[in-house]
Amino acid sequence: MGPRATLLSTYRNVIPVSADAPLWLMLQLKAGEVPAFVDTGAQFSCVRSDVAEFLYLTCEPCVFSLCSVCCVLADGTRAEVTNAVKLHVKLLDFAWDHEFKVLNGGPFPIILGLDFLRPTSMIVDVADKRFSFGFAPHCVGEFGVRNEEVGGDTYLHGLWAEVSGAVLGQNDRAGALSVESFSREFPALFSSTLGTAKCAPYEIELLDSVPVRSSPYRCAPPKMAIFRDMVNELLQQG
Repeated sequence: MGPRATLLSTYRNVIPVSADAPLWLMLQLKAGEVPAFVDTGAQFSCVRSDVAEFLYLTCEPCVFSLCSVCCVLADGTRAEVTNAVKLHVKLLDFAWDHEFKVLNGGPFPIILGLDFLRPTSMIVDVADKRFSFGFAPHCVGEFGVRNEEVGGDTYLHGLWAEVSGAVLGQNDRAGALSVESFSREFPALFSSTLGTAKCAPYEIELLDSVPVRSSPYRCAPPKMAIFRDMVNELLQQG
């Protein structure tokens, strides 16, 4: 199974978006449309690391760079951002090259912050859920609208389904077992450091004895940095 298949293995069914949805729109890239949340409280724009990796693997024009930014996420979590990527994005009939900080995790694939709103003179009409740009007020777009005629990769459709579920608050359904709840119930099985498993030995039944092999594939620089840190940590532990 290649990296692209791995990325596409966690899709959900598309859920209709509520009329009370946040101010999100479909940002156009070469690979297709990606849901983006307009956040007037964010100082800089962000892209989730799995989205940045997907765009890199699909040959989306992107330039990675290093940065050092400390920020506080919407849930109060402090995070240190060390990577950024410049993407060519399009809204309505206008396009820009814009830099996005790469975040590990988050409810939205892309966040458009003040560093995007100010240079583009973006005008946000919260009451009517519309937006435009100061240099072209006659061109008006609507929040929460997805162009059904635009195709796109299955991964991109999965992102839209994910955002739809987050908007409706259906991501954490009653009775669903999350990683957080499982780790709280069985804390002895989890550790903040890499190492050997602490659970009881068990056997895994296989269909055959053929080894599993995967051809080498490219990896986005942010993810490669994580892999290097993990390998170095294991080497230090012997």
